[in-house]
Amino acid sequence: MAANALFRPRRESIIFGVCAGLGRYFDVDPVLIRLLFVLLAFAGGFGIVAYVVLAIVMPSERSVGRESREVLHENVQEIREAATMAGQELSETLRLGRAGGRRRHLLGMVLVVLGGLLLMAQLGLFWWVRWELLWPLLLMGLGMLLLLRRPGRP
Repeated sequence: MAANALFRPRRESIIFGVCAGLGRYFDVDPVLIRLLFVLLAFAGGFGIVAYVVLAIVMPSERSVGRESREVLHENVQEIREAATMAGQELSETLRLGRAGGRRRHLLGMVLVVLGGLLLMAQLGLFWWVRWELLWPLLLMGLGMLLLLRRPGRP
């Protein structure tokens, strides 16, 4: 593997390893790059789009040196598998028959993130976001979740 190759390391990754790979390549702390992606995510969602594009384009540690088409195919497959696993985990967490520990944990995380966003809104940090749309969108999302639930399932 080349000393200055751009790739997504497996051991240092949190989601797909994009920030860890960029940190290694540019010799910058990956935490700073992660923070930049989060800030860009709040700036119109660009950080999310950029992260996904880089996750698709950047080769993983095990596929450095392979043909571009092969790398893209492997990366898309990896993202598909990760999304499937996350969806299954979320489905299990939201299932009413499950033990309440996971649901409480997920609900706690959602409340902490929502509270943090609302606090930052009150501090004027996201002046370009229309916060008055937050509650209607959350209620609509909850309603859709309830409507899309299969009949006969709790």
